[in-house]
Amino acid sequence: MFSLFKSFFGADTQQAGKYPADLLEKAANRAIEGVDSRLQSLPGCHRRLRPSLITAIDHVVELVGVLPEARDASRNQYSNDYYLRTMFASADALQNFFSRNAELISYRDNLTTEPEHVIAMLRMDREEKRVFGVDIQGEVLRRDVAQITVNFANHALLDPSGSEEETRRLLMRRAFDHLISLALHEVMECRQVRQELEQQYRLYQRKSATLDSEGWGFDTTQAEPGADHAAAQAKLEEIETQLLALPAKTELLDAHLEMLINVFSNAANNLYHTTESMIVDRMNTIKKNESDHAHRLSWDDIHSSSGIARTVMMVKYPLTDLSPRNRATRKTVYR
Repeated sequence: MFSLFKSFFGADTQQAGKYPADLLEKAANRAIEGVDSRLQSLPGCHRRLRPSLITAIDHVVELVGVLPEARDASRNQYSNDYYLRTMFASADALQNFFSRNAELISYRDNLTTEPEHVIAMLRMDREEKRVFGVDIQGEVLRRDVAQITVNFANHALLDPSGSEEETRRLLMRRAFDHLISLALHEVMECRQVRQELEQQYRLYQRKSATLDSEGWGFDTTQAEPGADHAAAQAKLEEIETQLLALPAKTELLDAHLEMLINVFSNAANNLYHTTESMIVDRMNTIKKNESDHAHRLSWDDIHSSSGIARTVMMVKYPLTDLSPRNRATRKTVYR
């Protein structure tokens, strides 16, 4: 049975290459079910997968571990925090984002007792744009000066929880799921599947689309407000049942397992972190030198072999700053 929300990556996933047997079993089953449950029928499937599986787990633990500790993103911090001022146009825009965020609203509505802060990953698209603006060079004011501005769009919150440790664990699972989704896309695009097994290919497409709608990995869009997770689970189980009923050539399943092994073995190239430093002024213009009005900021980016890169930041936000629970949500442009 494909279990979409099964959790793993606990506090004991700290020493590289050394993980509890039950965690490795859960991770292997999640990977196999995420691609094609019929892989379980291959002789020695878990044994063949294990080395690359450990490589992938090592990588996602390290990937999440290098992210800086959560930044205080409360409204009160806005005026004194150059990062918040660069990411959000105003303190109101910052508060509106958190108060109207569907993921955070859903998290809060399911709480029995509220923690003081919520910890989550803020994911954004960082955009650099060439413009012409005003600049002071020495004591001379010049107009129509070529400049580059940096702005942020498509803000999203991932994996909110009441502690940084729990959010990091959820992010490890998300990174692992991201690798699984890359393997599923490779299998889906396998020429042999497309040419010889059109029914199977269509099922892979449905499965991939369903996982994407649930916000797997770092590339996909967040689930829509009010998303029916139970319906998604039922749809995945239906697809799994249909896949299991299809005849499968051993050599084709073997090729699919090798694709999964290859993605895991090359986890460091399929999902990786970089840091970019830039000097930005209060107008979000990139400058060459630091000054009283321009400060050096470092951005953490997560890159996928799918070609997508996102800027990410762990944030801490006080639940007392949120608007009342019954406040209607609506789309807002933040910058």
